[in-house]
Amino acid sequence: MPGTTWFFAIKTADAAGNISGLSNSPQGVTTAVPVEKYSLRKYAPPEPHIVTVNAWSESLVSLVNIFGTTNPASGVKVDFSISTWPVGAQGQELSKSTEASVNGLADVLLKLGNIPAEYGVTAACNTCEASASTVTFTCCGKLATDEFRQADPRWGTQILGNNPPANTIGAVGCALTSVANMLNFHNPDNQTDPRLLNQDMIVSHVYNSNDDILWERVGNVPTATGLHYTGAWDFPFFTRDNLREAIDADLLLRRPVVLRTQRPGRQFPHFILAVGRCGANYIVVDPGTAAVMALYDPNDTNLLLMGVRRYAPQ
Repeated sequence: MPGTTWFFAIKTADAAGNISGLSNSPQGVTTAVPVEKYSLRKYAPPEPHIVTVNAWSESLVSLVNIFGTTNPASGVKVDFSISTWPVGAQGQELSKSTEASVNGLADVLLKLGNIPAEYGVTAACNTCEASASTVTFTCCGKLATDEFRQADPRWGTQILGNNPPANTIGAVGCALTSVANMLNFHNPDNQTDPRLLNQDMIVSHVYNSNDDILWERVGNVPTATGLHYTGAWDFPFFTRDNLREAIDADLLLRRPVVLRTQRPGRQFPHFILAVGRCGANYIVVDPGTAAVMALYDPNDTNLLLMGVRRYAPQ
């Protein structure tokens, strides 16, 4: 038994039957069998993990190894907790609170709350080395918007507006497409797309003579019923700190925000739709890219934040 003190002594006898006295009595304490040590690390998925609000994430998988090796350790208990969430968020929950690892792997699902921002899930292993006993997964929430691309063949070759110079939606329709994504979020029972919205904007006189959107008139189209224009904020009349504060305020209220951005040296702006927050970055739907969903750094000097277009339900 570990930690037990043992004593021993000996006597000897020869062939003639002579027996010696008792020897001295040395002693010793038995030591414990070394306890196997473990370490915990993140296994999957790649981060940040973007999830629609009020929906379940993919599996957040941790890996338990025998400490100092790459050998997986089975049967090690891992505890899960939601460690960070946006102020005021409601509805976030985990699929379970604990699991014994199988082949070293232990996983959990996170259901995000109702605010499109950053959530953290921490996995903890009480039997792991203190320096390698916890890991935190980052999940970033986004609003459930469409992700239309302006170059989609269903409308990309259609002429935007009805005034010269007759550019196509695929070429210059980033603002139109961002508005379509926004309107479908606010009016899920009255859906549109860039092709239909382009026609509605022509009929409702939402374009000016250059086929630029008159933002205060967006509410005139049929699919914008109940939507109120709350203003356009543009740099330098508003600082970029002001613009970020406006975006954050609207996202906290679960309102997507149209962003006006500009690449240095380019003549025309590029419009994208902010649908969530991830650390210092925004989750955006960029209609001009193949990936569509992206992270946008508002301090990016290659894509300057120049303004916001804000709308709210009436």
